[in-house]
Amino acid sequence: MITGNTSLTAAQLRNGERRKVLSFSNEFFAGRFVAMGILPGSELIMVRKAPFSGGIYIKVDGHNIALRNEEASTIIVQ
Repeated sequence: MITGNTSLTAAQLRNGERRKVLSFSNEFFAGRFVAMGILPGSELIMVRKAPFSGGIYIKVDGHNIALRNEEASTIIVQ
């Protein structure tokens, strides 16, 4: 269990922020993320956010990935 302010979701990150992936809060999306190479322990960098909660563009271990906000909010980062 994680306590305090140490964990956020990928959707809450600011542009350029780097974090480590801790876990996923949704099993359905977790399967998709693992297939895309987003694994616990991977380094996640927020590249940019689309305006009006449109989605996000991240880089995970050197791979560029676009996600919907709904999906990004299930990635727990440290």
